[in-house]
Amino acid sequence: MRKDVVRFAELAGISAGPVDPSVPWERSREASGVEFPADYREFIDLLGPGEVRSYLSVSAPWPWYGSPQGEAGFASFIGMTTNEMGPVFREMRDDDPCLCPFPIFPEKGGLLTWGGTIQGDQFFWLTSDPDPMEWPVVAWFRGKELRQAWRRYNMRFVAFLLHSLAGEDPDMRELLDWPDEPIWKAAASEDDARFLHRT
Repeated sequence: MRKDVVRFAELAGISAGPVDPSVPWERSREASGVEFPADYREFIDLLGPGEVRSYLSVSAPWPWYGSPQGEAGFASFIGMTTNEMGPVFREMRDDDPCLCPFPIFPEKGGLLTWGGTIQGDQFFWLTSDPDPMEWPVVAWFRGKELRQAWRRYNMRFVAFLLHSLAGEDPDMRELLDWPDEPIWKAAASEDDARFLHRT
């Protein structure tokens, strides 16, 4: 298991032993056109979807493999971008390219969402590199002036979570405003996962 995933699990007080994949990742490209980053796959296999400090939600493909809907979760996960977030940001970009300076998936190299905060901030991968492990995180901070709302983090998914928990990022300081909340709270049910999926 990757050291950054183990580190996150340690911070959360979770044992990071061997796990069986909870999602049929080997079928993701065929089902959705996307191969997900290895650190994200390991994170989801170990922890599933959930929330960091009850503030930052992390979505996962659902329903899980073996459920009545089988592998529809990949398409549903991608649909968060193509059907929900994408049209909103494309409209912003059409109004003024400075309001959304990135392509949106399935556009080549486009943003693909993986989570958000209770404040309405959104987090994406920028899928511009052929190697998913080289996809940086891009954040859109809802409360900022629109032309300054975007920030690119040249780091991978789990590295971004650890960076945010370290308290050194002024744009992620609100994550630390919830010290009594657990570092990680897994979705307790498929209904919880569906809610996180649409945050």
